[in-house]
Amino acid sequence: MYKVFLSDMLLPVTPSKIVTKIKNQNKSIQLLNEEEINLIKPAGLSEFSFTCLLPNVRYPFAMYDSEFRMAEWYTEKLKTLKNGKYAFPFIVARMSNKGEMMFHNDTIVTLEDYSITEDCDNGVDLVVDVTLKNYQPYGVVIVPFKNKGEAVKKSVRMKSKTTPKTYTVKPGDTLWKIAKELLGDGSKCYNLAKLNNISNPNLIRVGQVLRIEDVKPSTPSGSSNVSLANKKLNANSSKDVTLLTSLPSSNKALVPGTKEYAMAKSLSNNIPSITGSKICVR
Repeated sequence: MYKVFLSDMLLPVTPSKIVTKIKNQNKSIQLLNEEEINLIKPAGLSEFSFTCLLPNVRYPFAMYDSEFRMAEWYTEKLKTLKNGKYAFPFIVARMSNKGEMMFHNDTIVTLEDYSITEDCDNGVDLVVDVTLKNYQPYGVVIVPFKNKGEAVKKSVRMKSKTTPKTYTVKPGDTLWKIAKELLGDGSKCYNLAKLNNISNPNLIRVGQVLRIEDVKPSTPSGSSNVSLANKKLNANSSKDVTLLTSLPSSNKALVPGTKEYAMAKSLSNNIPSITGSKICVR
C-alpha cells in the first residue's frame, strides 16, 4: 500500500504510477576535425509526474487523514502550493499489508505544472495531472577578507626564448642584426666578434658558422666611424661591400681625388683599399 503526501496533504487516491525523470546536462560539441565529443556534467534536477483522482463522492478505497473532503479542497491546496512560491516535501510512503512502514522517499520539491480535467467518464470526480521538480537550496555566502584593501598579485611566468649555440650567416645578415635578434641587443656584436675571432665585425661571409653566447654589450674599438648597421654582405660576392651613406645614388668605381672617394675613405677606415673596388653608394 502506498501513501502520497504533498506537503501535509494526503492524496485521497494513490496514483497508479509515478514517473521520475532524471534530467541530463551533458553537452556535445564538434571539434575542428568534425569529430563529436561529449562534455560530461552533473545530472540536472529530477522531475516527478503523476495523475491523481480527486473524488467528489466518498469511495471505500479513498484515504483521508481525518474526514472526507471534496475535490475543491484539494484544488485549492494545489493553488496555494503553486502561488506560495515555496518548496515543500513530496513523500511517498510504502507500507505492508499489515500497515507497517517499509520505506519512504522524502524529497523537497516545487510545484511546476498541474492541470485539472473534468471528464464525463469520471462522473463528478476530477482528475489532476501534476509535475514536480526537485528543489536545490541555495543562498549567498559572505566570505570575509583576511587582508582588506590588498590586491592579490598573480605571478605570471614568462616563457624564455631559447638562444641557439651556433648560427649560420645568411645573405643580408650583419653581426649587429644577428646580435639584435638572438641576444636582444645589437651592441653585443663587438664582443660576439671577439668570441668568434673576427677582427673586423663589419665583414662576415655567407655560410660562416658563428658561436653564439650571451655576451656583454660594448662599443666599437678603433677609429672606424662606419655604422655596423649600415653595412651588409652582398649575397653574390664576398668582395663587394655595400655602404649606405648620404652620397648621391650611383654605382661606380671610386677614383682617388674625387669627393666621393674622400667621403667613402673617411667612413671606411676598416677597408684596406677601396681604389677600383665596386661599391654601391646609396
